Amino acid sequence: MRKESKRGRCEKCGINFYVHSHHIKPKAIFGKGEKIDLCPNCHTHFHEYSKM
Repeated sequence: MRKESKRGRCEKCGINFYVHSHHIKPKAIFGKGEKIDLCPNCHTHFHEYSKM
């Protein structure tokens, strides 16, 4: 399933661009929860730095 993009403001860097809703806590562990809108760059950056 492909994520839907929408025009909006990235909540991390503030750029007006296409954003994805991103779960703050892992959906697989915590289920549905709070989301933030991130641009593709910040979304990728988040996942790269959250790897253990």
